[in-house]
Amino acid sequence: NVWEDQIVLATPQATTSGTTIDFTAIPAGTKKITVMLEGVSFSGSGAIDLTLGDVTSIETIGYVGSSFGANSSPTPTYNTSTTAFEISRASVSANTGTCVLTLMDSSTNTWIANWNVADPAAVTISGAGSKSLTGELTRIQLSGGTFDAGKVNIQYSQ
Repeated sequence: NVWEDQIVLATPQATTSGTTIDFTAIPAGTKKITVMLEGVSFSGSGAIDLTLGDVTSIETIGYVGSSFGANSSPTPTYNTSTTAFEISRASVSANTGTCVLTLMDSSTNTWIANWNVADPAAVTISGAGSKSLTGELTRIQLSGGTFDAGKVNIQYSQ
């Protein structure tokens, strides 16, 4: 059916060691990507950074966006970054949630990101942003600290 997207589920990657997790086989023509996290944490404090890249490299400038952390405390948490999408708060907690990336303009390789990620400390981070790439998106990277628990996966459609 022409109205149905074929959704492809990649292979889950453990986030139990190392400082980066890469998904590098995103095919040309992809228009939507969902990044899924389950229990992802760092051995030290750090926010989970999500960066995008093309066939040449991961890009670490030109991100626009922010996030808001809601919890039982009367003081909310805010994250902003121009070097990545910060999709979690800086903590060692196990983060679970999604970040949906949608291609807005194929002529400028502009992607819109929306995320909702929660941790066991009862904090939910919601945010949105945009990033224009120098080429077509073919890779995604997660970083921000030394991973020590959880797993991550992506699904995409063209």
